[in-house]
Amino acid sequence: MGNLIINLTDDIGLKKLLDETIQFELYQFGSSLEKEDFNDIDLLLIYKNSEKNNQNQILIQKNAIKMYLSEQYQTDIDITVLSENEEIEKKFLEQVNYIKIY
Repeated sequence: MGNLIINLTDDIGLKKLLDETIQFELYQFGSSLEKEDFNDIDLLLIYKNSEKNNQNQILIQKNAIKMYLSEQYQTDIDITVLSENEEIEKKFLEQVNYIKIY
């Protein structure tokens, strides 16, 4: 794709998909936010620590998001998954430019 900057905050279909699932936060970061010529859309999915034992559901949700966005935007989707504690330890969001999607 790569001919416009993508901001997923207004994607109604994505919001609908996200409303049906486990509790988590979703962030967009990387080149798809910053420039028109990008190779993929980078996302960070942070799940609640209380969902730790629900890894299968988290994987299902990750794949559903990836499939929806791949079809919608015709580009690769890269999703990093962290627990709340892992994000705090790694300080991932402090190191990147991001927007909160959900």
